[in-house]
Amino acid sequence: MTLSLFFVGASDTACEAARVLSFKKSSPNLSLGISTIGGNAVGIFVHEVQPQSFAFGHDGLHCCDQILEYNGVDFRKLTAEEASLELTKPCPSVRMLVQYNPARYKKVYNQPGDHFYVRVHFDHTADNHGELSFKKNDILLVESTIHDGKLGHWFAWLVDDEGRKTQKCGTIPSKERLEDDFNLKRSQSENEFEDLKGSRRGSGNVRRSFLQRRKHKRNNSKDSREFNSFSDASLNSDSVPQLDDISVYTYTKIERMECKKIRPVILLAPLSDPLIKKLVSESPDIYLACQPAVMQASVQVMEQGLADGTYIDYWQEDDHFVCIRVTSIHEISDKGMHSLLNGSPSSIERLHRQHIYPIVIFARHKSVKQLRELRDPQFLPERLNAKAAKDIFEKFQKFEKDYNHQFSAVIQGGNIAEMHQQIKTVISSEQKKGIWVPSVL
Repeated sequence: MTLSLFFVGASDTACEAARVLSFKKSSPNLSLGISTIGGNAVGIFVHEVQPQSFAFGHDGLHCCDQILEYNGVDFRKLTAEEASLELTKPCPSVRMLVQYNPARYKKVYNQPGDHFYVRVHFDHTADNHGELSFKKNDILLVESTIHDGKLGHWFAWLVDDEGRKTQKCGTIPSKERLEDDFNLKRSQSENEFEDLKGSRRGSGNVRRSFLQRRKHKRNNSKDSREFNSFSDASLNSDSVPQLDDISVYTYTKIERMECKKIRPVILLAPLSDPLIKKLVSESPDIYLACQPAVMQASVQVMEQGLADGTYIDYWQEDDHFVCIRVTSIHEISDKGMHSLLNGSPSSIERLHRQHIYPIVIFARHKSVKQLRELRDPQFLPERLNAKAAKDIFEKFQKFEKDYNHQFSAVIQGGNIAEMHQQIKTVISSEQKKGIWVPSVL
């Protein structure tokens, strides 16, 4: 084992100059032999160095050293969990940038080290005292990613829509632990399938039933893409996600931001067209319908437009395609007006990728009968027939089940005038609010 030491320029806010330590380990699996405190909110600090550690000594690590970099990884914004996982990775040598900062160490010693928000994508019921129960779409503030020194457990608070703590707090399973559980379930499910396939006693009906449970149909139509999404995953589900990115079934890290631009509005309503017409007709200085563009192109060209963010949605009409362009939304917003979109739920996520955060309003109707009875002399002169009303009602029931976490507000379906007034109230209120947007976890 060899150790070398030299100094780099001092930080403006540090008590001492930052220094670089380099060690060669006798074995890649040899532990660094230190304990740390802190997290992404305060930084990672050395708390204790074991006497037998190769980093121990006058020229090594000391209590109160802040770890700024470790083997090329920036530690300044790592959570306690992320830092611990980096420090325990096997490696033949160690190179660290550290800074002795006892004043800051003392200040953060008894404070929560981590601080970030997550939106949860499953229901969780606490089994033991001290654990936190939560529901799908709740927002949590995580303050420790190694609670009581244990990997796999986070400490979190349930917060309201403004990010304020409620009275509910406790431990929750970590993101990595959840993903490990999902991978285990997926592996067990695949093994079960192989056992069924290889078993002579396994009947064709059993195999078909198992496959049907796991298989997700694909269809290029606008509506079927929404219907076949997988969004009800939970740890207690028999179905196991078959996607590469299983993180979408655990937690999504989010942050709250103020939206200074006029936000577009997506109306997820069975009768969105007459509602949009009424809004534009009565308030043309506030609302403008986003007109779809007609495209004579191939499916491949249209799909590429979705992929590169040129369009947020498209569908086929007769022998051509119709699409909603991102530039059209920007142009309306730049005029200081709300663009009104009759888009699909999948367009919400595509807008988010373009850093556009729409106000999403869902209209919930009580029954097929209520839909059939709706009529407006100017904007909906003809009632829906029985089949159309039933199909639309079931379609929007599915939308609510799969995409409710994307809704800004839910209004009660009624006559056109009532819904029109509710929508105006929601838009005015939501435009003033801060919004939660995804960030990198």
